[in-house]
Amino acid sequence: MVVAAVVAAAAGCTTDLDCSLNGLCSQQQSSSSSSSPVETEAEMACVCDVPWIGERCQTMDLQPGEAGLHDIPLCAYHGDGPNSTSWGGSVLHSPEDGKYYMWAASMINNCTMDDWTTNSEVVLAKASTPLGPFSKVKTIVLPWAHNPQTIRAPDNSSASGHVYAVYTMGDGLNYHGQPKNCGGAPPPPPRPTGPPGVPWNQTKDCPKTAPYQPANKFPKCMLDTVINFTIFHSETADGEYERHTAVILGWPAHSHGRPWEYGAFGNWNPAPLVHPNGTIYLLAHSEQFGFKHGEAMLTADSWRGPYRFIGSDTDSRWGGSTNNAEDPYMWIDKRGNWHQLVEGNPMPGGHAWSADGITWSNMSGCNGAYALDGCFNLTRPYKAANGSLLNISYYTERPKLLLAADRTPTHLYGTVYWPIPNEKGKSGGFTIVEPLGKAASGSQGRMVV
Repeated sequence: MVVAAVVAAAAGCTTDLDCSLNGLCSQQQSSSSSSSPVETEAEMACVCDVPWIGERCQTMDLQPGEAGLHDIPLCAYHGDGPNSTSWGGSVLHSPEDGKYYMWAASMINNCTMDDWTTNSEVVLAKASTPLGPFSKVKTIVLPWAHNPQTIRAPDNSSASGHVYAVYTMGDGLNYHGQPKNCGGAPPPPPRPTGPPGVPWNQTKDCPKTAPYQPANKFPKCMLDTVINFTIFHSETADGEYERHTAVILGWPAHSHGRPWEYGAFGNWNPAPLVHPNGTIYLLAHSEQFGFKHGEAMLTADSWRGPYRFIGSDTDSRWGGSTNNAEDPYMWIDKRGNWHQLVEGNPMPGGHAWSADGITWSNMSGCNGAYALDGCFNLTRPYKAANGSLLNISYYTERPKLLLAADRTPTHLYGTVYWPIPNEKGKSGGFTIVEPLGKAASGSQGRMVV
């Protein structure tokens, strides 16, 4: 078990919420202001859990990472080579074989993120340690599919009692045009075209059931039979992946008619989570308020669904703002508290916290009082090949974590867009990784979900 480190809060704290739910607001002894040097008085201060530091336990304690693949600092996976583009690596530890697996989007045919809506596929990569380097194993989902996140979910029909379930934007069909050819190779084969989106008139009155009453906020909800999405699953991380169609119940419609973002048709960036009790939760972009603004929470008894809409930032109980937040990763810590890690703006490391998954804080690094105080910034430490400690400035997107068995974050992953060597004006994406916390530095994080 990783022990907590005491950090004195300059302004003190009143409850654990003042500690970003990353530690405990506890009574500490401090020197008295009286003339006697031995007298002490009690004050309240945040005692932060590893890997969090700062007076509000608001900052991730980044430890130096490795020199990286292709001489790129911290690079854990690039794709087929230094001129390729990959995006949004999601990493789990596999207890079946002891390896670490990464699910990432990869741009085919030498294309970059300029063509992500047509050329993105989902690939699987493998490494012996969480720091990598990761090597490609195979393609999981052909274009079009993007921004994968994977959970190891309970499943009674599996021999191991679990499956690896991959949640994506897209489902392997063509929705935005055929893949492009950005190199000198022959044109890529055409992809089958996906079905049309749901007609906007496929609606009904929203249910008026506890605990959430979307009828108070939305004019209509989509019919339960028409809103669905595809999950790709396998009994082992490197096994054969099959398609499963999951239904969403009670999914709202925008005030101007169309459904909220979902499945193959929208920029919904699903972030799945396995609750300690086995229930599945899914956080998704709704874009109810526009680009980078709007989130919705779904739940299901099984990863197979059906998924039920249970809340969003249009609900007064939500509390905090989701403005300027994109690409969420969600987890529950060892104390049972909920957290979101997002690509923030103006700072890259956005963080929100909740005691129950329904009522959330504002997002540091994005909005509110701590919009300029994200949980990490642009400066990233690493060890050069000669052993010296250096820093590099990276703006990272798609942040994700590797968690220990007690749900302590041990490694931070993120995507960087960087100039491609010898190709003027072109940039490629790759996944970086950094250890978190001095006690976790160099540890082999073991994912439980």
